Amino acid sequence: MLHHNQFSGQLPPQLVFLERLRWFSVADNLLTGPVPDFKESVNIGPESFANNLDLCGPPLDACVDLEEEKIRLGKMGAAIGAALFGPVGAFLGWLLFNGRKGKQGDTRHRNWIYHIGD
Repeated sequence: MLHHNQFSGQLPPQLVFLERLRWFSVADNLLTGPVPDFKESVNIGPESFANNLDLCGPPLDACVDLEEEKIRLGKMGAAIGAALFGPVGAFLGWLLFNGRKGKQGDTRHRNWIYHIGD
């Protein structure tokens, strides 16, 4: 048991080669990075890695590549921006186009109510 020792950095991937290892806990440290892929014979649950800075991988949450996350968030922002500002741009274009018709004396753009009795 290696808990409560203020260890920092990443867990060495070579830990998986310790064949006699049955119990393992590095809870309450300052560890970061991926958790080594231990065999099923080792009794390791999420509580063995609790209260560390940023450990990831089974049995914890999946590790996220920061570059992929930036790309994903950029695409999401572009989609939201297009969904919000596309209709606004279309409306402003329509408003501008219809505003020019009225200034040129063209009466065809008027509402149908104006043509009653023509």
